[in-house]
Amino acid sequence: MFPEQEQEAPLYLEQQNITNFHRNRAGLFNASELAVLMQKGKTSEFSVAGETYLQRLAYEGVVGYQVPDNSHKSAATYWGSFYEKEAISTMFGVEKNEMTFFKPDLNLAATPDGVFDNETYEVKCPYTGTKVVEYFSIVDTKGLKEASKDYYWQVIAQMVAADATCGHIGFYCPRLTKALGHLKFNAIVLDTSEPYVHYDAELLKIRLEAAFAVLKALRSKII
Repeated sequence: MFPEQEQEAPLYLEQQNITNFHRNRAGLFNASELAVLMQKGKTSEFSVAGETYLQRLAYEGVVGYQVPDNSHKSAATYWGSFYEKEAISTMFGVEKNEMTFFKPDLNLAATPDGVFDNETYEVKCPYTGTKVVEYFSIVDTKGLKEASKDYYWQVIAQMVAADATCGHIGFYCPRLTKALGHLKFNAIVLDTSEPYVHYDAELLKIRLEAAFAVLKALRSKII
């Protein structure tokens, strides 16, 4: 038997790093993670990745906070976070504000990098040359969906959460801007007046309603 202090130490240390962000998002669908809920499984409503995501949210909803995950911390993550403010201001002329929107009926939370005039803004600063070339080659919404389902559904979810008519996503590379001596970026606009985007926004709502029902059932098993 371990001493009581040693048993509690990991949990104590973990909770010292919990912020209001982790508490406010506990058990909620996050826009940046919703791509896994858009794919059906072979014999179930959701894929294995989707079911795993729902199990994690059910647990976090009960304990009251998002369990910190440090596995994603990398040079690429730091790079993106560092240049977000510069990117959104340079590309769109919008200040980074990160206002969080909640849709209780869909159990949805979304935090666009910026919101202005009923339009959402999301910026990405790819770290590797391969990703820069890939994302700078995107020309429309369908191309965005093909290149990154995660980014595509993130913007759709932000629009749904904020009741926005348009969602912007921009890809920015400070290295290129410096090397070329002029601003270089690629921006895509998702507009709900476009049938393709409108259809997917409605599809997202349907999938979230189904996921919410599964989430409630999972929670009941551990309460």
